Amino acid sequence: MRLLFLIILPIYACNSQKADNTDYKLYEAEAVGWTTRFPGTWKVMTEDEIAKLEGRGQAAMESTIDEKIVFNHINLLWLKKDQFNSFTSNSQPFDTIADGSYKENQELINRH
Repeated sequence: MRLLFLIILPIYACNSQKADNTDYKLYEAEAVGWTTRFPGTWKVMTEDEIAKLEGRGQAAMESTIDEKIVFNHINLLWLKKDQFNSFTSNSQPFDTIADGSYKENQELINRH
């Protein structure tokens, strides 16, 4: 009886795993050379939704430091699954004259 149980359990476990039948959508940001795919069930956020979220974040940061913050990033892909799950991506220009060496900046960031 135990032998039969030990044979049936792995077979059941293998058959009970769900196959990934998720439909994916493709996103490509040609300007920065980035391509990704995301679950088709996730919603691509509108410009108005993004502006609202960024505005709240900007207001919170500005009130904390009591200073105006200027954003210079480019929004790429903003996704929302539900109230607690989201994904955001953006691109920010890097000026080696103003910002210094990109490699040195990356090393500094990765040290912390």
